[in-house]
Amino acid sequence: RNTVLTSNTAGFGGAVYGMFSSLTLVNCVITGNEAGFGPAAYTTFSTLNLVNCTVVDNTPLDLAGGIHCLASTALAANTILWENGGIEVM
Repeated sequence: RNTVLTSNTAGFGGAVYGMFSSLTLVNCVITGNEAGFGPAAYTTFSTLNLVNCTVVDNTPLDLAGGIHCLASTALAANTILWENGGIEVM
């Protein structure tokens, strides 16, 4: 809640990585992160909820998609997804 996640780099999930989990981010800013897959967030077998968040200007290094969800569910409520490398959510 009320968090800024910025300037992180990873192979998977530059800012947020979830596996077999339930993640809820409220009033957050995710910006300026880099990753091969899901520079803003990467989830596998998880649930990701973004509420009142701004996800902007994150860079995928390999596969396009600011948020990458593999066998996962994503919900974005009152959330801005902008300029995250092509496909915003994959």
